[in-house]
Amino acid sequence: GDRQDVTGKVPHEATTSGQFHYDAADATPLYLLLVARYLAWTGDAEFVRSVWPKVERAYAFCCGTDSDGDGLIENTRVGHGWIESGPLGGAHVTLYLAAIWRAALEALARAAAVLGEARLAAECWARAARAGAAIEGSFYHERRGSYALDKRADGTRTWTQTALTAVAILLGAVNPVRARKFLDALGGDGFSARWGVRLLPTGDPLFSPTGYHAGAVWPLFTGWAALAEFRAGRGPAGFRHLMANARLAFVRQGGAFDEVLHGLEERTAGVCPDQAWSAAMVLVPLVEGLLGVEPDAPGGKLTLVPQLPDNVEWLEVTGVRCGESVYDLRVRRRARDVTIAVRHTVGPPLWLTVGTWLASLPETVEVDGEAVQPEVTAWGTGMRCAVVFQAGAEHEV
Repeated sequence: GDRQDVTGKVPHEATTSGQFHYDAADATPLYLLLVARYLAWTGDAEFVRSVWPKVERAYAFCCGTDSDGDGLIENTRVGHGWIESGPLGGAHVTLYLAAIWRAALEALARAAAVLGEARLAAECWARAARAGAAIEGSFYHERRGSYALDKRADGTRTWTQTALTAVAILLGAVNPVRARKFLDALGGDGFSARWGVRLLPTGDPLFSPTGYHAGAVWPLFTGWAALAEFRAGRGPAGFRHLMANARLAFVRQGGAFDEVLHGLEERTAGVCPDQAWSAAMVLVPLVEGLLGVEPDAPGGKLTLVPQLPDNVEWLEVTGVRCGESVYDLRVRRRARDVTIAVRHTVGPPLWLTVGTWLASLPETVEVDGEAVQPEVTAWGTGMRCAVVFQAGAEHEV
């Protein structure tokens, strides 16, 4: 935020010599999403209020890039998306950028409400609903059963399937049921190597195993895939991609994660030899995917909906923090029973949403030995079954 330009645009890159690049369209909505996510995890409203003028300038800049009034911010005359160049570059608006915008609006609406900015919160909710409708109307093709990569200036769509669709799923910006065909392909041999996920599948005419935006494996894409799969209830596939990234820590330099790997051979493909976003994509799919952690520190709420892998009978995690509160989590599976135990250790008690994904409706659900009716959501594959209670001690679901 300190390096915004006069328009409110946020830098894409900064060098150690003090050069700042403003050549990306996604940096500014990602900044909005970052501020809101920071607030959700920490509850630090004081800091967020101190940067709120920068947030408002960034928000105004984004709104000003919707030149055609369809509710979606644009790449045209603003900057590149994740694909910076090549045959897949040059879009008017990408699904990737549109998904970030919708997610940023929803997160910003919640943050604005926390700060008492009711008017902005209502505006963001309205813009988010419009963006969601525009995404489904502009990018989804019923007969193809897939989402387009982008929309061009002449109104045509690019139907090349890339790993970037995972971003729209993990951010909750598209319907995972409609993205079923993509999710099936994502776990297949075309997209997925043993060491991670390619941007393009091997069967695509544009595939190149060393192409930065044409088929190389990025641990970042692998993490995106895992997060999308966990969000859609595809725990086994998400766990396989999570472990593909985790294994990279022991391949070459201890603890170093390459930015780019070869698309057909398990080796580096150059660029950055130790990339922060690659390392992050071990941690984020573990916390937000495998453990199903969703924070709401300002609201005094925390969601824990783990998806235990098929070959794992138990899992124990200590120190899950949301704001000033900390919980330990233990998950155990025996035959047809899944038991989730939570223990409050530090801070004020939170309202917890605790559950897991199941293939069918559960026969019984109990909280501390008492039978309860769960909340059941069919969103993607299987059913997300959860219960809500205030947790100030030890509890067992």
